[in-house]
Amino acid sequence: MRKIIVFAISSIIIFSVVVQAQTQFATILKKSGVVNVRPKGETDFSVPAEISMGLNIGDALKTYEAGYAALLFSDDKSLIKIRKNSEIEIKEEFSVK
Repeated sequence: MRKIIVFAISSIIIFSVVVQAQTQFATILKKSGVVNVRPKGETDFSVPAEISMGLNIGDALKTYEAGYAALLFSDDKSLIKIRKNSEIEIKEEFSVK
């Protein structure tokens, strides 16, 4: 019985890590100055951006005067640089066939 409980808990933890990794669309690789994030469903850019912070589809990022951010996208490892006084929103995945 104890082995079953340990296995179930381990499975739940592994599943939650895999789901989280699949939903993270980009990572903040670099930032300077004031950079804030608006999580999906929110109306304000109230979350201070941090290096290594994950961004998901629907999240938005805003740079202010002297602000800068670099995002690394998970799927193709592409890099985008966002300069001062800019605002972007991650809408959905895009692919070319």
